[in-house]
Amino acid sequence: MNHKGLIRCVAAAAMSLFICASAGVAASADSTGYTFGTAEVTALTASSGGTFDIPVSKLTLAHDGQYRIVPDASDSSLTFTYHSSKSSVAKVSNKGLIVAVSPGKATVTCTASDGTSKKVSVTVAKEGEDNFPTAVYYTESQCNILTGETYRPTAKVTPKGCTYTVSYYSDDTSVATADSSGNITAVSPGICNVTITTSNGCSSTVAVIVSDEPVPAAYVEYEDDSISLNVGDKVRPAVSAFPDDNMKFSSADTSVAKVSVKGTILGVSEGVTEITASNGISYDTITVSVGDVSQPEDDTYIYDENGNLLPTRVEYEHGSDSVEIGSKLSPSIKVYPKGAVTSFKFHSSDTGVAKVSSKGTVLGVGEGTCEIYVKTDNGCMASFTVTVFRERFSGIDVSKWNGDIDWETVSQNPDVDFVMIRASYGTETEDIRLVQNVAGCEAYNIPYGFYHYMYAKSVEEALIEADFFLKTVRPYNPTYPLVLDIEESYYKTMTKEEVTDIVCAFMEKVENAGYYAMIYSYASFFGDSLIYDRVKIYDNWVACWGDQERLSSNFSYSYGMWQYSETGRMDGIPEDVDLNYSYKNYPYIINKYGLTGYNNLGDAPEDDDDISWYTEVYEVTE
Repeated sequence: MNHKGLIRCVAAAAMSLFICASAGVAASADSTGYTFGTAEVTALTASSGGTFDIPVSKLTLAHDGQYRIVPDASDSSLTFTYHSSKSSVAKVSNKGLIVAVSPGKATVTCTASDGTSKKVSVTVAKEGEDNFPTAVYYTESQCNILTGETYRPTAKVTPKGCTYTVSYYSDDTSVATADSSGNITAVSPGICNVTITTSNGCSSTVAVIVSDEPVPAAYVEYEDDSISLNVGDKVRPAVSAFPDDNMKFSSADTSVAKVSVKGTILGVSEGVTEITASNGISYDTITVSVGDVSQPEDDTYIYDENGNLLPTRVEYEHGSDSVEIGSKLSPSIKVYPKGAVTSFKFHSSDTGVAKVSSKGTVLGVGEGTCEIYVKTDNGCMASFTVTVFRERFSGIDVSKWNGDIDWETVSQNPDVDFVMIRASYGTETEDIRLVQNVAGCEAYNIPYGFYHYMYAKSVEEALIEADFFLKTVRPYNPTYPLVLDIEESYYKTMTKEEVTDIVCAFMEKVENAGYYAMIYSYASFFGDSLIYDRVKIYDNWVACWGDQERLSSNFSYSYGMWQYSETGRMDGIPEDVDLNYSYKNYPYIINKYGLTGYNNLGDAPEDDDDISWYTEVYEVTE
């Protein structure tokens, strides 16, 4: 099954995020709270019953906060009106948007056209009382439950130290109910949504699928990675999926190939594009080449009717490059044999990431990775990978070999935006500086991730190492990826399939545990030792010491991080340190989708009173 990376599945899933108010206030005095760190978590009761429901009956807003009431009614003909008992405290629009006006209390009434009504108690805080949640989210987009069983999906709230209360609401209690502690009980087969709402209006929804029989994991997978067809040809490549009743297909470039609602692809004009198949939860892509893209052998000479020497091969001088949004680059092109006469046509696989001019100049448009294609008049083609970034972050990676680090001094270095920490290696060895390095990063608010150095020679050994890695990092909350470091020389003696199987087993284990997974190695390893099509769903952290041109000359794939030096010197670190660039805002991505490990905070020892290592997110606890 091709998951296309956990972040991709989560992003594609039906994760409905309700309106988030800008702030809230502490729990009301009559609520019974459970203190978790500095955050008080209590249970509220949603306003339900009658002909319609609303997800929350008590609401607290900052002095400039707002929240929109979203009534849930089975009768679509119902209309609603809204009224505030004290508009000087909180006013409400004719569409249910509650806006804080001044400190105090008010009651907002939502009345349906059939005469039934629901009330929301609203408290508006004074300016400066800003210890409120900014977001709450479920760490999974859907959960599958068998009839009669109970399941509690993990929900987390940010930022650290906020005070809040929560309520839970099911939009179809005939399918599943949700109690005041967030436990979901399956009632009968069907699909419903369960919403968690904080007292200041931050909400998140998880899709609940109830069935009488176990439901397999959702997936979409094309049988082939790529296909070729001529202009005018139609083909329907084999694709399997579950569920398969909501399949949608799209083409990245309809001027090259179009795709029907059933997945049939039509070649429109010469070029290359990608077709995406999605079932709303997962997706897969297939590369489509239209036209005669075959290339003669290098030693073949071809001439046109006028005697001009034609190209037999075209290639980009470098296999990959990176560019900032709004900036341009002009990759060099080589044509073989020397003296061949031709002109070029250029094409970008994703113009939302990068555009390419008629002269081959590439413009960064949006964050991401895409392919830039060049084609000669007689059909020779080549491509290179461009990574477009919004901003570049500087960081270091550390292990026991870097000695006793003065993290206070390191934190003052403007070139340290993040740290990658070695957590473990092999099947049972933890880096002796792990605890110290994590404590230093957390004490001085330096974002960090982890890496594990692999020795596994089989899939079975890889799984053991992955389990040990996950166990080692479980007490912590990284906001950068969890990385597999694979570079032992004996991998060169193994087949690509053997090494790829080992890597995929490790990566899937990490990803299935709810983390953002990444692969680290030296530049040539990715092409020489891996079947790259099988691992391209993961971000790469590539080691290639030197400048950008050396990286571009030696690495032909996309990359999220680049280790450009192993001999960096830095105040606070007694030994040489590796220097890195990151081209993605990993803390934003990981926090947005909750990729810090499912149930990561749920297994803390009961007698452990020290929760100082809990950083920016907290699990919602009953």
